[in-house]
Amino acid sequence: MRSLLVKVPERPGAKQLIGEWFQSRRTILALFLLFGLYAALLPVVGYIAATIGFLVTSLALLMGVDSRRKWLINLTLSCSLAIIIFVVFRYGLNVWLP
Repeated sequence: MRSLLVKVPERPGAKQLIGEWFQSRRTILALFLLFGLYAALLPVVGYIAATIGFLVTSLALLMGVDSRRKWLINLTLSCSLAIIIFVVFRYGLNVWLP
C-alpha cells in the first residue's frame, strides 16, 4: 500500500528539456552568433576593428571579466593579436586583409 502512496517524480517535458539544452550550451551558441556577426562586419568596418571587437567579446564570454585585471588582459591580448596577425599576413605573407 505504501508503494502506491509514494509520489513518482514527474519526467521533464520537452519544453524543459529544450530549455536545459540551450542553457548548458549558451556560450557555444553565443560564440557561433558572434562569429557570424564578425563575418558580416568584416567588410564593413575592416579587419582590425572587427577582429579586435570579436576577440574582446569572445574572450569576455570565455574567461569572464569580473575584475579589472581580466579586462586589462583581455584588451591587451585582443589588440596585440589583431595587430600581429595583420602584420604577419600583410608583410610576411603578402596577403591583403579587408
